[in-house]
Amino acid sequence: MRAIVLEKFGRLDSLVYKDIPEPEPKASHVVIQIKAFGINRAEMHMRRGEWAEAAPVSGIECVGFVKSRRRRGRSAQRQAGPNLLLRRNS
Repeated sequence: MRAIVLEKFGRLDSLVYKDIPEPEPKASHVVIQIKAFGINRAEMHMRRGEWAEAAPVSGIECVGFVKSRRRRGRSAQRQAGPNLLLRRNS
């Protein structure tokens, strides 16, 4: 899958568009097929190295649909799911 990845702390050129492995959902989690996302103020601080933690892949706020899910104690299931508007709480 294609993603905008934080390779180092610094200016905007620290964000690199590259191919990364498609994630598998963890137990009780979903994988979202992202249709649109924004880089918000928190990610600006992460990119600059001003926060202790930084998300390696950009897109804290996104819109998409459930691509796959994993129920507790079961293997991953691929299926189209409901449309989502997501804001991840860090």
